[in-house]
Amino acid sequence: SHADWGLHARGVDGRPKYRCRRCGRTFNDLTGTVFARSHLNLGIWFECARALKQGPKTCVQLSRLLGVKVATAWRLRKALRQAFCDPSLGRLFEEVG
Repeated sequence: SHADWGLHARGVDGRPKYRCRRCGRTFNDLTGTVFARSHLNLGIWFECARALKQGPKTCVQLSRLLGVKVATAWRLRKALRQAFCDPSLGRLFEEVG
């Protein structure tokens, strides 16, 4: 559990990093989410989510819309489809549409 934590540093992206005082692990506000370990701007994630909520899209369509490689579009689509089924993220993605 990371209940006992403190500000540790800032990541290269400027996002605050925290350190658990019990186990020493570091984490940020995206740790444990679909967005964790992604170097993509969150705006791209939400634009992709918005597009997927409007209806099915091919990876090529998403690639053109988002300005990313087809392989990146495939990873985004796969991750977001799984996240849409996660009840803890349901409200977040309802607001995207």
